[in-house]
Amino acid sequence: MTLAIHVTHEAVKKIGGIGAVLDGLLATRNYQKRFPRTLLYAPLFNVNDFPFSRRPELEGVEKEYGVRAFFGKKEPADLLAIDIWEMKPEKVRLFKFQLWKYFGIESHRYEGDRDYEQYLRIGAVLPALVDALYGPKKITLFAHEYMGMPAALALEIAKQEKNRRGDTSLFYAHEVSTARAVVESHPGHDFSFYNLLQLAKKRGGSLEKDFGNFDHSPRHALVRRASQLNHLFAVSDITKEEYLYLAPETPPQKIDIVYNGITVAKASYPEKERARDLLQTYAETLCGFRPDFIFTHVTRLVRSKGLWRDLRILHFLDSLFASKKLKGFYLLLATQVGEGRPPELVHQMEADYGWPVTHHEGWPDLIGDEVEVYRHLKAFNMQSKTIQGVYLNQFGFESTSCGKKMPASLNLKMLRMGSDMELGLSIYEPFGIAPLETLPYGGIPVVSRTSGCAGLLEKTLGSREYLTIDFTKVPTRFREQFRDRDDFLKTTQHLRDQIETEECRRGAEQIFKRLPKTDKGRRLRFEIHQRKSTALDWEHVAARIATLIPSI
Repeated sequence: MTLAIHVTHEAVKKIGGIGAVLDGLLATRNYQKRFPRTLLYAPLFNVNDFPFSRRPELEGVEKEYGVRAFFGKKEPADLLAIDIWEMKPEKVRLFKFQLWKYFGIESHRYEGDRDYEQYLRIGAVLPALVDALYGPKKITLFAHEYMGMPAALALEIAKQEKNRRGDTSLFYAHEVSTARAVVESHPGHDFSFYNLLQLAKKRGGSLEKDFGNFDHSPRHALVRRASQLNHLFAVSDITKEEYLYLAPETPPQKIDIVYNGITVAKASYPEKERARDLLQTYAETLCGFRPDFIFTHVTRLVRSKGLWRDLRILHFLDSLFASKKLKGFYLLLATQVGEGRPPELVHQMEADYGWPVTHHEGWPDLIGDEVEVYRHLKAFNMQSKTIQGVYLNQFGFESTSCGKKMPASLNLKMLRMGSDMELGLSIYEPFGIAPLETLPYGGIPVVSRTSGCAGLLEKTLGSREYLTIDFTKVPTRFREQFRDRDDFLKTTQHLRDQIETEECRRGAEQIFKRLPKTDKGRRLRFEIHQRKSTALDWEHVAARIATLIPSI
């Protein structure tokens, strides 16, 4: 019987995409059949995060390495979190030497990087802990992103120096860290990056030849070595291409595409109508009109999500709506505060100045990047004739945490059911679960062409069930300016804005055509999506993984 080990910072608590993957995947019958026992493994962030206990069989390892191991259960998995900050220096030095000896990683470059150090240390002690807890059981280790790489490399070292040759190490690429860093920082964003990637595929080349050396980044150093594990899973076609751009020496057959999934719940059309009615009522309470269409964007507040593109699209859509006397409501749900704001403070802001329609800068309202998001949305609302947007900078979606103006029976599931369209126009999106969550209920996901989920949508749905907008396309009037590699490298923000604006104009026209204009059209789309979206559920993901593992 093989033990599955998942190494990630989201082992204890779901924070983002990896946590969503683990929650969805581990609950499936296909996964549990393939892996009857699973261990989630992570650094100990806070002993109060989970009901942990100490295990007597781990005492010897704890003493040998100078760590504390905390064991728990997170159904259906075991959970092991390690306090590594008192680890014996000689154990740390030995593992760093081994990483250099076997993989050429120069850990001295990253002295003082706490993030690198904590994942290196949990990697160093993993083989010993597993031996003590489970014995000589075969292991399939899933290294989720760079965080899991030291543990996977420790397993590879153990296979070299000890008797663990039957174990399997997998890099689970939820993104390619270096690619994200380049896309977010380059003024040409996805336009420059993916055009250069395609040129490199045709002419030979690599990410580092185009954008320079990244050995100063520990994330880059770790992910670069993923090609030395047994196998790689990429969450999309585009993520596989990114990894091969990063490490072109990697045999393409060593990387399999394992798309993410979504939770697909059965619903009735009256349930959708009820959810939509509640959202229309909420919009009317906030903005003073009952919208014909509801646009949503539920997301993390990070640069890669490209939120400015939402407003560019809606700007052009506003004119189209005005020509047909239609009204639209745009709801952005994103916050800088991971745990959310205390409800009592939300209620006070609502009473004092009309939150969330009106915001004030500073705690308990707008902080960090929330300030810029609201400034742009406020400017949009002032000039828009038919579409109004509201920024809900709160975690969760129910009246308890979002204020008394929200209908008491409204919740996040109803937001997903009632949405006509979910926007996800990211500049970097390895997969993108959130844009798909409205799909089972008849909502239309609108995503960037380079979003990873676009590949899955193309394979499973008809072209009218979703919409992709290609921000990497070179418009006809700009073709003379982009003939070679250097042209894309030198793309300025001003030029990229011009190209984006042109594509947003076309995208708005496509959206307008795609929106169901009658109840009959909305019902038909709901029925089609309820039927077809089952192909996107987590059981299909688990079945693919179960099929791939024995062949690796």
